[in-house]
Amino acid sequence: MRFFGRHTADLPMGRRVLNGLLVLSVYVGVAQAFVYGAIQPLWEFESIWRAVFYVVLITAIATCILMLVNRDRHGDIYGARMIARGVVVMLLVAFVFEMLFVADTPLATDFIFQFVCIIAYQMRNDPNLDRHHPKTYGYLGYIPLNFFNLFWIFFITSVVGLAAEVLVSYVLDGRWESRAGLVFGPFSPIYGMGGVLFTVVLNLIRERNPLLQFFIAGIVGASFEYFAGWFWESSFGIVAWSYYQQPFNVGHTSLFMACVWGLVGVIWIRWALPAVMRIIDKIPMRVRIPLTLVCAVFILADAVLTVVAMDCWYLRKLGETPDTPWQLFCAEYFDDAFMEQRFETMSMWTSLALR
Repeated sequence: MRFFGRHTADLPMGRRVLNGLLVLSVYVGVAQAFVYGAIQPLWEFESIWRAVFYVVLITAIATCILMLVNRDRHGDIYGARMIARGVVVMLLVAFVFEMLFVADTPLATDFIFQFVCIIAYQMRNDPNLDRHHPKTYGYLGYIPLNFFNLFWIFFITSVVGLAAEVLVSYVLDGRWESRAGLVFGPFSPIYGMGGVLFTVVLNLIRERNPLLQFFIAGIVGASFEYFAGWFWESSFGIVAWSYYQQPFNVGHTSLFMACVWGLVGVIWIRWALPAVMRIIDKIPMRVRIPLTLVCAVFILADAVLTVVAMDCWYLRKLGETPDTPWQLFCAEYFDDAFMEQRFETMSMWTSLALR
């Protein structure tokens, strides 16, 4: 069998299977897109620009997946892994865009399948799965920025960050409050993404001047906090935090919070990250790939379900009667009472949403 001029028999069985599944996912996705496009033409969408962006996005995903397979079959593992990282980002954007602005297309399941295959490919071909081995090509900074390390940093900081926020809120308010960020599990993705961003940005300058680390971490943390607040407000009218009463604020963040994030970044890269990595390093090598895949799929499903539940909650707040399968499912299992209890510190004002 040939693909792009190279015998697939030259590759190990695992890579052949993954390549075949990725190519199959592209073919299935293209077929689904054509069928859906025949039922729902672009010009009938509420916003033509959203429809065009969606088409460009899924085309880019399909093209990059084929490029990944091509690079892999020509022996360029490093290039294929770099493309895979970009595809992961695009797939995450596609998940959110699908749930918020397009909805009810058959491509969501294809995205999940592609995500699993891409993560499996990255993990299986990662030369730095054990960071204590001699550094290899593409490994710069304090730790290798591979999916394994970044996922478990996200996982651990999501849990620890949520626990810390609950404890602080209890000390300040005198009562226990649910600060969860997902419908299942003790996770707060805001802290998880913060841990990942600080790691990625500060990884190369861990030994540099703390003032430089403070300045960069402050900009990154404040920017991310602003974006997260804007996203929740624009998408669902949710106000989870506000700094309008603080001086030098832009609503979703402020100069004071930028300084807080700067201090947190210095503490993270100098002391907290080494402690977290000691925990991650204890995961046995033989279970790293399957354990990470299972946990990553669970977190992804949890995040997607959370976005869907938020969207259905928003529509119910608007007075719309549930009619689609997802809306009926959420009305039964994630009704208003559940959402208000699970996300009790969030306030939803539908008039603030830009949808």
